[in-house]
Amino acid sequence: MEPPVSPPEVSDDAERLEGLAAIRCATLSLVQAAKYDLAICSHELEPLLYNEESFTEAVSHLARNGRHARVRLLIREHDTLVRQGHRLLRLAQQIPSHIEIRRIAPEHRHSMHGFLIADDGVFYQPQTTVYEARVSMHDRRWARSLSAEFQRLWDYSIDDPHLRRLAFVG
Repeated sequence: MEPPVSPPEVSDDAERLEGLAAIRCATLSLVQAAKYDLAICSHELEPLLYNEESFTEAVSHLARNGRHARVRLLIREHDTLVRQGHRLLRLAQQIPSHIEIRRIAPEHRHSMHGFLIADDGVFYQPQTTVYEARVSMHDRRWARSLSAEFQRLWDYSIDDPHLRRLAFVG
């Protein structure tokens, strides 16, 4: 069993964000600027943040048009996502060869932070239930640090069949 994941270091140069509008703007800008790699680690792909049409369109554009682009989504919980539906879940189900979605292993689900890495850009939210975050559009060192955490979580993650099948919610 892997040791627990510790909270990641936060870049001193990262801009502080407060409020949903600022966070939405920052995450959208990061995804729109990405050319190769997008990794999101989230509790349940927080709907107010990641279920926006413009955000999903930006992810779709990267996945479909980015040369050798890779999009990976890691979530802690899937119940609400599957039950209520989510644009990113539907997109991942439509183009599974371009977007992978997995569940974090139970032993790593205790942490409440979330983050997004888009190439060398980083968004970090200490608690996904609070609209306060840090962002940097280009911080290679911070991106590598969080990418290492993401990869470790990914390596021990679960391929959940609830996330693969197309579920039509009426």
